[in-house]
Amino acid sequence: MKFKLKFGVLLFLFFVFQLNNNKVSAACTAPGAPTGLTATVGADCVTTLTWAVGTGTTVDSEIQICTNAGFTANCVTFSGETSPIEIGGFAAGTTYFYRIRGRNTGGAFECFSAYTTGSFATGGCVPPPDCGTCATACGTCGFATAPTVAQVTAGCPDYPYDPPIFSGQTDTRCHQFQAVATSVDFNVIIQSNCGAGNVTNFSWTLQNSTCGANLQTGLITDLNFTGLTIGNIYTFCYTYTVPSPAPFGCTETTHWPYFVGAQTVLPLELKEFEVVKLNKMNKLKWTTYSERDNDFFTIERMNANNEWINVAEVDGSGTSANQNSYHYEDQIFENQINYYRLSQTDINGVNRVLDTKVIDNRNELSSAVKRINMLGQEVQEDYRGLVFYIYENGEIVKVYQ
Repeated sequence: MKFKLKFGVLLFLFFVFQLNNNKVSAACTAPGAPTGLTATVGADCVTTLTWAVGTGTTVDSEIQICTNAGFTANCVTFSGETSPIEIGGFAAGTTYFYRIRGRNTGGAFECFSAYTTGSFATGGCVPPPDCGTCATACGTCGFATAPTVAQVTAGCPDYPYDPPIFSGQTDTRCHQFQAVATSVDFNVIIQSNCGAGNVTNFSWTLQNSTCGANLQTGLITDLNFTGLTIGNIYTFCYTYTVPSPAPFGCTETTHWPYFVGAQTVLPLELKEFEVVKLNKMNKLKWTTYSERDNDFFTIERMNANNEWINVAEVDGSGTSANQNSYHYEDQIFENQINYYRLSQTDINGVNRVLDTKVIDNRNELSSAVKRINMLGQEVQEDYRGLVFYIYENGEIVKVYQ
């Protein structure tokens, strides 16, 4: 099972699934402590924890993560987990401490193993863009008139949840737009298995570009903003909860937000960025939906000290309303897991990180015996997306390909 959890530098925003630790009985035999703890920090700060269960019977495991070795500061607990678990949203340049213990049951009782502890440092990772507040609002897609679903999913930026969000989870998304009419409508296409009704408890706010007081507020029954000034930039934030249809709930994987009567305002909208192996080189390819005053792109690679080093600069297309594709072939790299970061600089010298990717360039003395996606399905080598490589030696590596 995988959850995504957002950590702040000083404060954790979290869901806690708490076990009743007092239900202990002779009818329950405690398992041995977990072994082989590993923590793999991705370039986007998403961290994969893996472990092996101890001796005896382990039903599932409990994980606690804190910011101090005494496990007393800013702690969060996950219960009912199995290896591996992927947790996202950690802060860069921070050391986290974690401990895992196994759980067994006997009749109506439960019992636990001793804890096994570990730690990891996030180093120079870069969290993915956070659209969760007015100050960190993302771009969007604007139309003069109502588009078709195909127009939105094919031509607008998609905002995936990695990993998906589950029933009962609440999320907030903020997007900026520039009004080209005095009345603007909002809508969003959601990819999910929730059936009819993808959201519950939906509410929204409209603010100006400087994130001042709310200009308008509303619910899902009214997604129209009136009295706008043509040419002004606004920030729209919406909050909702994933519904819980019977019998097993549902998940949401991707959102395509868009506005009618508006246009996007960010200097660049990235459609895709990928890194693939090609002979003895790594080929980086990316495509933009549109660009505004875009001077150049910068490609960086992380070194052994978790520091980003400049690899290349590629000229941008200035201002363009069309899709533009770019590529770069990196031929000098170590035979290891390599991280690449793509950023963009506008004509005023303002730099913005766009995306990060990871690729496995190791000399594989240990062969991969299985490749699985986020749903636990075994996939082929040419699968596109997030893949977990499971090697003969038991190592698990997360790779975007």
